[in-house]
Amino acid sequence: MKVTVTKYLNVRVGKPSLNAPCYQYLAPGSEIEVEDQSYTGDSFDGINTWLKDRAGNYYWSGGVKSIQFFELAIPHSTIINYNSLVKSTLGPRILGNGVNVALLDSGINVDHPDLNGAVVQSLSFVDGQNATDDPWGHGTLMAGFIGGRTVSTTGILGVAPKCNLINLKVVANNGVTKMMSLKNCLNHIINNQQMLKIDIINLSISISDLTFITKELSTLAAMEIKVIAAAGTEEILRMNTVRLLAQHPRVDGVGVTSDIQFGSTGTLPAALSCFYQNKKLFSTSNNGGYQEVSGDSIFTAITSGLAAIAIQSGQSLVSVYISRSLFTPDIIAPFK
Repeated sequence: MKVTVTKYLNVRVGKPSLNAPCYQYLAPGSEIEVEDQSYTGDSFDGINTWLKDRAGNYYWSGGVKSIQFFELAIPHSTIINYNSLVKSTLGPRILGNGVNVALLDSGINVDHPDLNGAVVQSLSFVDGQNATDDPWGHGTLMAGFIGGRTVSTTGILGVAPKCNLINLKVVANNGVTKMMSLKNCLNHIINNQQMLKIDIINLSISISDLTFITKELSTLAAMEIKVIAAAGTEEILRMNTVRLLAQHPRVDGVGVTSDIQFGSTGTLPAALSCFYQNKKLFSTSNNGGYQEVSGDSIFTAITSGLAAIAIQSGQSLVSVYISRSLFTPDIIAPFK
């Protein structure tokens, strides 16, 4: 995604640290292309999340804001139908009817035409930000992959276009995941599950402290709620580790790799449940248009859509997978 610099910003090389080498700075108004996934690093002004570009440079997230997208149509003549790309041993096409997917992210633009009717409940857990819309833009992208449901001749049909999305905001408008917000949200689900009836929790986010929410994640797993989280890109997987959320033994971690050979023959972290070839895909943007993105976040959302299909069918997730024509390799490791 593209972000614009809002204050003089040092470019840190190699790691998200205030002590990392710095050979240049960016002036306010500069635009940079970064991954849609944030990284945990040194804290400055109370913000410890960083963004990274493809060259491995890191940028403190407190010094940027997302660029708004105003495209009114994607550059395709037909609908992008992710559900049609799902292969299955389950028979007739399944759309995720009646499955409740909680999206814990930066909010959702419920007025996007492709998300009309997709969101059945919205609630913010971010202090001082009661609105559940999505100035940052990340949650709306994830919502399109999971439950987009265009009724036009163009637009996005998600992997599970008939599932119910529950919009729970835990990421602030500057892209920072608030740990207390996340903890309060998880406890809200635990205490209100009889009413919410959540089947899947999608965590396409990064965190700074797993121990702070370990108890809640364990409780959710014991309640038979499937928790699916971003586990990392190839750079992380090559170090035989995964992001913090995916390190919890009852969380299903989703990774991506740009190197098919590594995906086929490399040593994958034991905590990884599945991985995909990383590539750019279109989804719904927060201003009613569409944006092309890549990374473990979007494939986490895709996997949540697959899980919704599996839950509706009463089958295991390994019996459902994305077509090799778009996502290669297919799911590799069986789900826990």
